[in-house]
Amino acid sequence: KMKMTMEQPPEMLLYGMSMPAKDTCPFKGDCALGCYADSGCQAWRTTKQAYQENLDMYKEHSFFTKLDGELYKICLKAEKDHKTVYIRLHDSGDFFSYRYLCDWLAFMTRYPDVHFYAYTKSIPYMESARKQGLIPSNFTYVYSCGGSRDDLIEPRIHRHAIVVDSEDDIPEGYVNGSHDDFPASQKDIKGIALVFHGHGKRFNTIIPE
Repeated sequence: KMKMTMEQPPEMLLYGMSMPAKDTCPFKGDCALGCYADSGCQAWRTTKQAYQENLDMYKEHSFFTKLDGELYKICLKAEKDHKTVYIRLHDSGDFFSYRYLCDWLAFMTRYPDVHFYAYTKSIPYMESARKQGLIPSNFTYVYSCGGSRDDLIEPRIHRHAIVVDSEDDIPEGYVNGSHDDFPASQKDIKGIALVFHGHGKRFNTIIPE
């Protein structure tokens, strides 16, 4: 099940698709202490239920069949309205297995005119897919610092995001991605800073060396 985002540029149609927080995050780290997906509207019972239904459909092998039907209709509307479709994966949750990631990558190749993007801490899976040449050109991803495999992030090479306590803490050379998803969807923006807006223990991630 996809949902339309509240804020979107006039020339875009923005949708999001999520999974349950934490349970589908195999490489979570300090982020689990103040996970934003456990607060606000993300914590509503109906929202969590919808995310769980997505996971259940995947396990039952009906997820991508249903998604295909939804996205086909979205693309028809976008073509009629002369807009471009952007889909953010995992506003909550992550690529919880290599097989799941590969299923997504294969699905993306069926919609070359749709732009898919994601923040992810599933860096080992992404690197394996990259080395095998499985990443389609219409998918852009950002390695999100704060997970258990930050050691794999090379800031001069990889697009990556750090978490800061306030906008005053954003380092030079980083773009503020806290107000909208535009920076994450643009491949030429390498460093993104996100202001912490979760709950519980605050944490700042460090820039990998």
